[in-house]
Amino acid sequence: MVQNLPILIKTNRTHPLDSLLSSLTITHKLIKPRIPRHNDKIERSYRNDQNRFYSYDDLLKQIKTYFKRSNNIPMQSLN
Repeated sequence: MVQNLPILIKTNRTHPLDSLLSSLTITHKLIKPRIPRHNDKIERSYRNDQNRFYSYDDLLKQIKTYFKRSNNIPMQSLN
């Protein structure tokens, strides 16, 4: 009976994001699965993004507006 069980083989495949973060020396921390307090934060973030950005075109429009406003803030040196 034991011989009919599938053998689990671990591979060395890495996700492209992990490769990028590793090359930039950024630590990628994963949250543990099925932890409600973390899940709440992620779900809330997704919901806020959905409410704020309706489409890709809307996102581009909002970014353009933000940069226009941000780049026109009067600035002066501290000296």
